[in-house]
Amino acid sequence: MILVDLNQVMIATLMAQINKTPEVDENLIRHMVLNCLRSYKKKYKEHGNMVICCDHRKNWRKLIFPEYKAHRKGLRQTSGLNWDTIFGSLNQLREDLQNHFPYRVVYIEGAEADDIIGVIVRLYHDYEFQRELRASSKELEGAMLAGDLWKSQKSSKSTHEMLILSGDKDFVQLQRYPRVKQYGPVQGKWIKNDDPIKALNQQILEGDRGDGVPNFLTQGDVFVTKGRQKPLMRKKSRMWATMNPDDFCTAETKAYYQRNKTMIDLTQTPLNISTEIVTEFLKPPKGNKTTVLNYLIKKRLKLLIEHLEESVSYTHLPSPRD
Repeated sequence: MILVDLNQVMIATLMAQINKTPEVDENLIRHMVLNCLRSYKKKYKEHGNMVICCDHRKNWRKLIFPEYKAHRKGLRQTSGLNWDTIFGSLNQLREDLQNHFPYRVVYIEGAEADDIIGVIVRLYHDYEFQRELRASSKELEGAMLAGDLWKSQKSSKSTHEMLILSGDKDFVQLQRYPRVKQYGPVQGKWIKNDDPIKALNQQILEGDRGDGVPNFLTQGDVFVTKGRQKPLMRKKSRMWATMNPDDFCTAETKAYYQRNKTMIDLTQTPLNISTEIVTEFLKPPKGNKTTVLNYLIKKRLKLLIEHLEESVSYTHLPSPRD
């Protein structure tokens, strides 16, 4: 299975165009993103079907920690770009993928692509998580037992491998599970870690500046107020990453540690959102060869029409029981 962080693909494509001209050409962006997805499907076809994982504009993390990614709005305002037009174009492309292409496109209110990828990986590897999901909803339990996800089928071992296409370091933690790989298309390299649990613990300690999450020694609004974090030596964070936080945290820093864990650890996605993600994931794709062809003709995407077969191949999802 190929799990694509769509927002990263689209923004990287957008930035590549803006480096050439600041004008946003919706048609060019559409062609570039669709061609990227086609090339991924072709290059990594041994991993099975492609699942498109999308960020929703609402985010459950911001309800708990309002400073989460809060600084990004200021960066957009000073960029000189028309982000309303950009997001409008990207949202339309996501809808087009949902309605016309044979890809599972998962877009859930309150969820990020991180949540979707984390939930799908855990669905295939964490049996306790499967039980929690089935207990959360009778409707979902029926879908999990009866849907094509659970049907035993003859398939190669490679079909069960999961390839995450994203350079986001948050996904390193998912390498704790067997046959989960990560490739960063923008960086052009495989992302590997021999101790993903320690890497997760260290990231919780050090925070994630790109997402507005400070280290566990520092109050939450430090990036919004443009303050400075309390210093955390890398040597100490590496040591503490192997320890129980109760052994080195004060009451205050334990609260900050839990804040970071909630923001970063992908097992912390709320169960109600996880249930919605799996429910949507189990639905079969809407598109087929005919709908893709009609769409490409309508949008005058001649080069993609010539490679139509590379965009439409589809097989049933593997069963976690196999």
